[in-house]
Amino acid sequence: MSLGNTGLLNQDPVHDRAPLYGQLLHTYKWSDKLHEYAGVASSILSSNTLKRSTTMSSIATKRLRRPGPTIHAVPQHNVDSLVSSLALLFPQEMTVQLIRPMGSSAILKITLGQTLRAVVVLRSLIIEWVVVKAISEDHHVDDHKPETVWSSSRYKVFQKVTDHANSAMLHFYSPNMPELAVKSFMTWFRSYNTLFSHPCQRCGRLLSDNLPPTWRDFRNTTAYHENCRQ
Repeated sequence: MSLGNTGLLNQDPVHDRAPLYGQLLHTYKWSDKLHEYAGVASSILSSNTLKRSTTMSSIATKRLRRPGPTIHAVPQHNVDSLVSSLALLFPQEMTVQLIRPMGSSAILKITLGQTLRAVVVLRSLIIEWVVVKAISEDHHVDDHKPETVWSSSRYKVFQKVTDHANSAMLHFYSPNMPELAVKSFMTWFRSYNTLFSHPCQRCGRLLSDNLPPTWRDFRNTTAYHENCRQ
């Protein structure tokens, strides 16, 4: 390969210390291969051009075509039936109340015995936000106090549970099967009924850094401290 005047670099007596000639040679070879592959790709693409119709009738048909239904625009009775089925799945450990304080968007108020309460914000059948608080904290949700939906708990243990619940919300997210995603999340969240009574699976202790096991495994709902789940 002819490199012109750069070929004189190969005569440098300290070639091992300054391997510039080898790097230039490799660069030229890579550039030639790239040029060759680009030419082959261009010939293949030019022989398989797509023929698109731009007639006025086809454009009008595309404009009049309505998009299909999505999971973000489902009837309210579908959400109501899903909430009713959730109440039947966990009749003793969990109570689920459906409210709509700000229009069509649904909010689930969940109570786990005497352990905690949670607010789950739904957009159709998609979980958008979860806030977990203590039983004694304010959970009143209405049009006059919408900030209570987004405000976090004043207790660190429930702040940790809120973070883990939002992680679980993303883990169970399934746009193709939204009802199954909500039920899977609720099944996982029900395991927090033993938040203050079930020890960590790894260390066997109930408290670590003055906190109970706030993490629940997504597959088998096993309890772990946040530092023990690694």
